Amino acid sequence: MPEPIAAYWVLLIGALMPYPLVAMAKAGPAYDNTDPRNPAALTSTFRRNAFGAHANCLEALPLFAAAVLLAGLRHAPAQLVDTLAFVWLGCRLGYVACYLRGLGSLRSLIWAAATAASIAIFVTAATAR
Repeated sequence: MPEPIAAYWVLLIGALMPYPLVAMAKAGPAYDNTDPRNPAALTSTFRRNAFGAHANCLEALPLFAAAVLLAGLRHAPAQLVDTLAFVWLGCRLGYVACYLRGLGSLRSLIWAAATAASIAIFVTAATAR
């Protein structure tokens, strides 16, 4: 049975997503690299939102990564896993866009859809024969 190769690439993209966001949050003269965790550098709503999106990307990654890797190990249907991975990525990109624009309610709905996609991959993997 083929492996979910596209899902592996989506996993890499998901793992890299937090870095541009933290760069957006900390770029500029208010950021002091000797004190990188100082929240005083987050001087605007946009910077705070970018940092929040960064943190959530890190929080969402373990479930998705575990699901994709389990799908590969269990030889889950690759096309389904790849499709769900693209759904997850689309939702995560939409989530970040909503976070940066301050659209809290829509952001929460999109978060739920992304989490559901991760769970669906996990269930697909766990029930693969």
